[in-house]
Amino acid sequence: MRHDISEARAMPLIWVSRLGNGVWQSEVANSIGIRAATLADMITQLEAAKLIERREDPKDQRAKALWLTEEGTTLAAKLEEMLSELHEDILSEFDTAELEIATKILRRISMRQPKSNRFLTNR
Repeated sequence: MRHDISEARAMPLIWVSRLGNGVWQSEVANSIGIRAATLADMITQLEAAKLIERREDPKDQRAKALWLTEEGTTLAAKLEEMLSELHEDILSEFDTAELEIATKILRRISMRQPKSNRFLTNR
């Protein structure tokens, strides 16, 4: 199995894996921080590559649930491993005190994000 996959298309795979099979497309779009229409195009490409399946939600047939295929599950696990190695490599340059400060700052920024996100999504 070899997939040349862009970072943009890798994100839905990773987030479906993290959120669990059967997650709604809208939840994945919100987690990534993109519009549902943008995600729909990515999902179509991932479906064509046989990495993801779209299924109707039995509770709400208007909603589409996403499921990783066996190949998609394997690829998502490899992508998570690559991300973990990348994070370790990047963060190895910082000591514990620096990481604690950075974490505090990023938490404060993320707490403000929903307010700024409304500006971007209401265009």
